[in-house]
Amino acid sequence: MASKFQVGICFVCLVVAWVVSPLYALAAGTESFTVSSERNLIPVGSTVDVKVQAAGVQDLYGFEITVDLDPQYFELVSSRSLLNDSGVEAKVLSNRGFILASSRVGEEKSGVSGNTELASFTLKALRSGVSAIKLESVTYITSSYDTQSFSNVNQSITFHLNKSDAHSNSPGTIPNTPLNSGEAPAGSKPVPASATISVKPEEVETSNGEAKIRLNMDTLTQALSGTSGNDQGIRTVRIEVAPVEGAKAYSFEMPVQLLHSVSADRQYEIVTDVGKVVLPSNMLNNAGLSPEQNFTIRIAKHNLPNNADSSVQALVGERPVIDFTLTVSGKEVKFNNPKASVKVSVPYPLMPDDQDPEHIVVLYIDDMGNMKAVPIGRYVSKNSSVEFSTTHFSGYAVAYVDKKFVDTASFGWAEKAISVLGSKGIINGTTDSNFAPSESVTRADYLTLLVRTLGLTSSMDTNFSDVDPADYYFEAVGIAKSLGIVQGTGDNRFHPKERITREDMMVMTERALKLTTNLRLPDATPVGSEYSQEIASYARSSIDRLVQIGLIEGDNGLMKPQASATRAETAVLMYRIYQLL
Repeated sequence: MASKFQVGICFVCLVVAWVVSPLYALAAGTESFTVSSERNLIPVGSTVDVKVQAAGVQDLYGFEITVDLDPQYFELVSSRSLLNDSGVEAKVLSNRGFILASSRVGEEKSGVSGNTELASFTLKALRSGVSAIKLESVTYITSSYDTQSFSNVNQSITFHLNKSDAHSNSPGTIPNTPLNSGEAPAGSKPVPASATISVKPEEVETSNGEAKIRLNMDTLTQALSGTSGNDQGIRTVRIEVAPVEGAKAYSFEMPVQLLHSVSADRQYEIVTDVGKVVLPSNMLNNAGLSPEQNFTIRIAKHNLPNNADSSVQALVGERPVIDFTLTVSGKEVKFNNPKASVKVSVPYPLMPDDQDPEHIVVLYIDDMGNMKAVPIGRYVSKNSSVEFSTTHFSGYAVAYVDKKFVDTASFGWAEKAISVLGSKGIINGTTDSNFAPSESVTRADYLTLLVRTLGLTSSMDTNFSDVDPADYYFEAVGIAKSLGIVQGTGDNRFHPKERITREDMMVMTERALKLTTNLRLPDATPVGSEYSQEIASYARSSIDRLVQIGLIEGDNGLMKPQASATRAETAVLMYRIYQLL
């Protein structure tokens, strides 16, 4: 058996290997690494064992693995090496997670090849909730001190931690399905992507017609544990509320902890006869709330008040207004999280004067009574509903807007696109009545249209040095930069007022479309490349993909990648994107 000294020098061995043999690092092969556990439903206060396995390794003589976890939910109790009989060196990280290392130093043995178990560790569940542990990286050395590093292993297990497992028919034996996997164990029934629970309001206030529902943490956690996730690895609990006659609003009391995650790998879909909302699990992670608190979300549906501004009344009429409020201990809390988009769906039977459903829009009404169009709000005929997404709560009204410009009649091929997008606030005219369809589009203008059309949001840490906070495109460019849609032209500059080339339009568009969850782009095959040999190498694959999905077409066999686009041409492209979503 190796001595404590031999085990303790494992970290040093790894460092020495990196220093003395940088030219002899192993080539990447078929190695893979996983974490597993026999159960993922854990009562608070109890422990769970997790194993780390390797497959396809060659002459593995020592290892260092990094595991990420949330210290609010888990505590490392013990760990051991499965590579040999010696111990394993454990180093708990100051922020979150830990590192495990072990080697066969001092043993007259060669390394292990093929499939093997590396280590096991025991975690203690500290509090109820849903939390994942993730195997982040693995580095191993051979008996010759060559190294192989895997920095993005990203293998995860989601655990469901309950205060009590008394409500479980089979405590702790729910199939352990890693994130991003919808496959069921061999011989078992497929694990559903989502779960549904039905609830009834506990009480209805006669004064305001508000039906109240309290959602229990353990009930939701238990429901979530039986799901596998969709194609994006997102697990869903659908909460169906029995309709209450005369109810004008529904309120739901829930634990903050459900929506306090750093990731959006879970969501809670609340369905009422007033409307439906889908709450992502990272919704409240920036709200400054404690996970121990409860919050209440209230959904109310009503008509415009009689004293509403006449311009608002003209657009909304008798169409519904939906109010969303978030409170903690009776005090309103402002939800505003650019990284957490709440999906909303409101039942809406078409009215007699809704001549063209594409002109049905959603208006955001702020605290001052001002209104602003929500660009991605739309009528969905198959659901007979109006749907939109929002990153902040307030009042929202359904309206009918038919925006026309006096200078687009001679552009029949683009007139409908301009009118629809103008009605939704995606594009604006150069004046209230003129659109200037023949004018060229600048880099900033195009990026602003793209962000609005797709409804992209993100927190903004930085922006380009030549984009000023006072510029109308400041937010859109900042969002695009943070999402990686644009990198600039060098020296942290964007040149926002320059005319944009057609190939740069395509690159930005393709990068932005990759961020949408309901649109999958095909692998690039040489399609658009056939139009012209003048396409820059950095734009070729983007153009190929957009040609494949029918967004762009050549002009008499030419793509004209260096040419600029007119405002009318850009409106048609945005309209095609809008219809794809």
